[in-house]
Amino acid sequence: MLGMVYEGLLASNPFTLEDIPALAEEWRVETAGEGAAAHTVLRFRLKENLRWNDGTPLTAGDLKATIDFVHKNEIPRFFDAVKDVAKTEAPNARELTVTMKGVSYWYLDNVAGLPWMPARIVENVKDWQNWDPLDHEEKFGPCGLVGAGPFMLEEYRPGEYVMMKRNPCYLRLPEEVERR
Repeated sequence: MLGMVYEGLLASNPFTLEDIPALAEEWRVETAGEGAAAHTVLRFRLKENLRWNDGTPLTAGDLKATIDFVHKNEIPRFFDAVKDVAKTEAPNARELTVTMKGVSYWYLDNVAGLPWMPARIVENVKDWQNWDPLDHEEKFGPCGLVGAGPFMLEEYRPGEYVMMKRNPCYLRLPEEVERR
């Protein structure tokens, strides 16, 4: 279900398995330094006018905040993707640079495949282990699944059903579909 709410920086062409643009329109994998100091640098340029499913702008700062949140809290499901991150930078709203501690092309898939969340959400999570984004009392963090994927959570009844609806801000909608 979460794969329908969240969108990665890259996607895979189902026929060729090549990386294709999703939130990122361009990306580069570079090796900086030499010998023992060599490390991978990932550079992403986001598409223009990206929006979260609540209509607010999606920025590189949000992606930086997500990486920093997962790294700082060592969240088991996603920590492997960020454990080798040395530094994240968002010099402007559309550019994200992730500097890794070592050298590996796999860092691209690890980082690009994270479930991205708005900075205003992750920065307000009080206790990530008890945070329930469906808790309207917001005891441990903000309520709501805010993503950039094709669908939005409309209703969830544990053990019964999950109701989704179309995300009107989804980046891959045809141009003739009006966005918020």
